Amino acid sequence: EMVREQISGAVAEAHGRQRDQVRVRQEERLRLARELHDTMLQSMQGMRFLLEAGLAKVASDRSASTPIFESALAASNRAVEEGRELLSLLRAPQLTHEETLGQRLERVGGELAAGYPVRFRFEVRGVPRPLPPSSMDHVVAICREAVSNAIRHASAELIRLELRYADPLEVEVSDDGQGIPPELLARGRSGHYGLPGMRERAALIGARLVVASTPDAGTSVRLVIPEERARWQINTTI
Repeated sequence: EMVREQISGAVAEAHGRQRDQVRVRQEERLRLARELHDTMLQSMQGMRFLLEAGLAKVASDRSASTPIFESALAASNRAVEEGRELLSLLRAPQLTHEETLGQRLERVGGELAAGYPVRFRFEVRGVPRPLPPSSMDHVVAICREAVSNAIRHASAELIRLELRYADPLEVEVSDDGQGIPPELLARGRSGHYGLPGMRERAALIGARLVVASTPDAGTSVRLVIPEERARWQINTTI
């Protein structure tokens, strides 16, 4: 009876972790879909205004309309790049939990920075320890969002991602970019799910998200996970 109960408990726990992984993947795809919708909608709306202004200028002064059309072209290029980046995340193969948290963070950060004029550095301190798969997914998603924001909006030259195994466990993404205006830091970018989504994910795993930014001096996104929430140990001894 004791063996049966212990095996049943282990199986139920495994099924629970599997359900958590499916739920996390569904939430991530929904977030990316919202972000893609918002990005494309805002970019296309901006191009519409620019093209309307350009067409109005053509009738009176053809040379004056050239900068407007050039701006519309630049806006369309940005929309394509942002859309391609988000679609690549949607189409990416599902990550396996055979990788450690450090391996996943280093790989995701390096993939995001590839092709951009920015340096990416990753560092691990302390003795690595495992995390629950669902918690690991949220940590990786938060860091991916922070790195992506630094690349797309901060005009940073250097992005650092540091994983510190201690009590509490901390993960920090910092950059040397232009910083985040106070109003955006408080409310997030209109129509975007970035900062609010990161805070929601942190709350789901019982962690604290600290975002600090100084104009023209960069931004730091620090995720603090208490030891009792970071510890993961399954006892299957019979």
